[in-house]
Amino acid sequence: MMILRTIAVVLLLGFTHTLMAACLIDDFDDRDDDGWIRCGDWGDRKTPVWDPSDGRYCLSMSEPLKAPPPPPLTIAAEWTKTGEQSVYANGCVTVDFQAGTEEAGTWNTHFVIGLRADCKHGGYKAMLGPSLGRISLYRRLELLADNLDTTFEQGEHYRAEFCAIGSQLSLNVWPRSQPKPESPQLRAENGLYTTGNIGIGVFVQNDNRGPIVKGCFDNIRFDPAPSCASDLNCDRVVDSLDLRLVADAWGGDANCASSAAEDIDSNCAVGFGDAVAVAKSWGTCPTPLSEQ
Repeated sequence: MMILRTIAVVLLLGFTHTLMAACLIDDFDDRDDDGWIRCGDWGDRKTPVWDPSDGRYCLSMSEPLKAPPPPPLTIAAEWTKTGEQSVYANGCVTVDFQAGTEEAGTWNTHFVIGLRADCKHGGYKAMLGPSLGRISLYRRLELLADNLDTTFEQGEHYRAEFCAIGSQLSLNVWPRSQPKPESPQLRAENGLYTTGNIGIGVFVQNDNRGPIVKGCFDNIRFDPAPSCASDLNCDRVVDSLDLRLVADAWGGDANCASSAAEDIDSNCAVGFGDAVAVAKSWGTCPTPLSEQ
């Protein structure tokens, strides 16, 4: 069977659809946040909580807010690994998150994803505001792009892809149960920041009082640019090991919500198109732009 699949892949090398897979940063299945720096010096103020214990990374306040939150307004964490900062400076980070609900008091919680970022200086930020129906791109506090007509449903699981490639920024957000849209909802251009790490965070607007600030992240992946399509084991080479991973997952449960790495063509199933993607990308991957 494996030989027949490989032959079929070779016959379809002319397949032209652009395909890519992102390498896992953290899915929190180990129930810890090793590799993450918890941002902020909170002193004697309400204690923020960074909790990966249920297989997601949930950021929250220890008690509901009764007054506008003092700076820092965002409960955040920065992903960092010694010697790898340049890898995260050009490419796309993909993050799963769950919108809050009015019943739980978390509907006003907004989400932040950072690129070329750090705890002190911010970098580029994607802001996701479910209760506002808004998504935005920022350079620190400077608004670069905005969409005030984005629909979120309470309690729904979403996926966001935030890209910083050269000076080009983009943001795409969609329900995790659906295929990825073909085009991003937001685009912007800014070349101020060139290095930094991945960041995540939650916050509420300054005039909110009483909400429970809590938001959860999962399945954080990064695809460095230029794209290393189909490098499923993240070794910067596409070879028989990646093809074997597709074969092992063939026909399995890879619905859109599963975030299966082997579903390279994002059609919510592992199969023929994913094997084609591996064959088309066969060989050594290009070096990320920031390392050239």
